[in-house]
Amino acid sequence: MKKISTIALLLVVAMVFTGCSSEEMKLYNAFQQSQEITSMESDTDITFTLGTEGLSQQDQQQVDQMQTMLKDSKISLHQKMIQNEEKTIAKAKVDLGMTFGGMGIDTNIWVDVDNSGKTPKLVEVIKMPAIAMASMAAASPEFQNKEYLVYDFNQIMDMNMDQGQKIDYNKLMTFSKDLQPKFTAFLKDYAKQFNSGLNIVEYKGNQSIDGKNVAVYELKLDDQSFKKLIKYSANNLLENEDAMKFVKEYMNIAVDMVETKDVEKEDAKAEIEQGLNELEKNIPEFKEKMNQFMDAFNDVKIIGDKGIVIEYSINEEGFIVAEKGSIDLNIDLGAIEKAATKIDNEQKASPVHKTGVFKIGLNFDTKMYNINEEIEIDKPALTFENTMYLSDLMKSAMQSYETDVETVEENEIVPQ
Repeated sequence: MKKISTIALLLVVAMVFTGCSSEEMKLYNAFQQSQEITSMESDTDITFTLGTEGLSQQDQQQVDQMQTMLKDSKISLHQKMIQNEEKTIAKAKVDLGMTFGGMGIDTNIWVDVDNSGKTPKLVEVIKMPAIAMASMAAASPEFQNKEYLVYDFNQIMDMNMDQGQKIDYNKLMTFSKDLQPKFTAFLKDYAKQFNSGLNIVEYKGNQSIDGKNVAVYELKLDDQSFKKLIKYSANNLLENEDAMKFVKEYMNIAVDMVETKDVEKEDAKAEIEQGLNELEKNIPEFKEKMNQFMDAFNDVKIIGDKGIVIEYSINEEGFIVAEKGSIDLNIDLGAIEKAATKIDNEQKASPVHKTGVFKIGLNFDTKMYNINEEIEIDKPALTFENTMYLSDLMKSAMQSYETDVETVEENEIVPQ
């Protein structure tokens, strides 16, 4: 089970921009090395900022309420994770604390995964925040004293799968085990030919974290380099034959997991094949439209003056042990509306109706420690009195809906 990344989008970007420089390759290798971690703890703090310019008085009043909520807001996470080397058995715990508008909300989440047996296991236990418990108890006596909400993958699957459309769990487990190395191999080959021409990672020297030496690498993107990276990545991916082969293999394996008649399965594969072939044939047209979109937004500032800046600290074993950064977004409503009129060449320019700029800031700081050390994860004692299951809530909601429908139908007045 992979650790929960502070910001998954940038992790993916960091994984695909390799090939540009040795610094970027070193950071990519650190991401790859960190996937082999079998146990760890981490602490993350996330804060937000929101500023505006040029809004109408009415819109500004609504934003003022949101700014009050975000002022001094903070999300803090303490995470523990353990897994076996085969990545088939994993456990995790997240202690989550949130502060919004001066109100604190705390909860805990436990995750238990086991894909080593005949039937996969995925169970999530969520300790309900006090405010949620009080609200549910007030709504219905059956929720009194319920502290935990349980999501059980098998229960949900058994409830939602249509008759005759069951999942082959053996194939599902094989799929899960085989997909990660295939995806990793694909990324390695893909990275060798990827070269955006942008040098966006810089070695910042060595520092000391908790008395241990680490190498610090800084990822930095401004508005223009961010757009160039996105545009190059999209074009390069569309032109890559191995990427299309990987997608086809993924889709066919996913179809094989569903237990249906062979004829239906072959029909589904044929339909997927036809769809992907159509996509390949239309790639030039799709690329042209995508590039028109990117060009239309080239002068629209999306990333603010502070840009995207993230520092990664890598220890002597090659693991990432700290991530610290900020993301500065600039959402100019008028500029976005104006650029949208350029996407369709036949569309005439229309007057801009929207005004105002939203300046959104995200700051985060994560430290990872106790890597590959002995870690214990305590689990709550679940009882009938303190636990409710998501599958039961879904069944209850469905039954209530069916009852309401029947009542409406019975009370309908049929015209004479």
